[in-house]
Amino acid sequence: MRNREIYDRIADTYLGKVSHKKSGNGKNKKKKWIIITTVINVIILVTVFFLARAALLHYKEGLDRETSAAIYILSERYPLKLSYNLAPPYLGIKDFTFSLPLVDASKFSFLKLRARGDGKAGFTAVLKVEIRNQRNEKDLYYLKGISSKWQDFSIGFSEFKNITDWSNIGELSFVFEDWNVSEKEGILYIDNIRFSE
Repeated sequence: MRNREIYDRIADTYLGKVSHKKSGNGKNKKKKWIIITTVINVIILVTVFFLARAALLHYKEGLDRETSAAIYILSERYPLKLSYNLAPPYLGIKDFTFSLPLVDASKFSFLKLRARGDGKAGFTAVLKVEIRNQRNEKDLYYLKGISSKWQDFSIGFSEFKNITDWSNIGELSFVFEDWNVSEKEGILYIDNIRFSE
């Protein structure tokens, strides 16, 4: 019995401390796991909230937005960059022609786009815009008032009197003419080109 008491004391002294350490570590691990799980859940909930909010705003914006057929829509970060030089000896015309995958624009009434000039490189305030269909009908419009800040331009189809068939538009051109540009050399940026109602 005496040996048993000694054994129990030794076991209690050493094994009890070990079991206390284990249970303490277990409690710390549980606390850490609860904190980590809570943080992960909060991050997931916040992410889901903002994604849902963004989706709802995008949906609402889509309902309010007019119906349009996009030709070129990116962002102000990656617009079309039209660099031209008509100073001597490069007199004449510089054009940027884009072939379109046969756009049926018959249900639309406007060609819309955003444009701005490069304040450092210089730019013209006037740009010729040409449209051509598959029947080889083409017409032009002079876009005026371009500045160094982004502006929205809307050109009614009524301005393109020589085009009778809007169901098969195949080409869009931006043309710089030396006799018509306000500056002989520069850069224009164009974005959000689209047909619209």
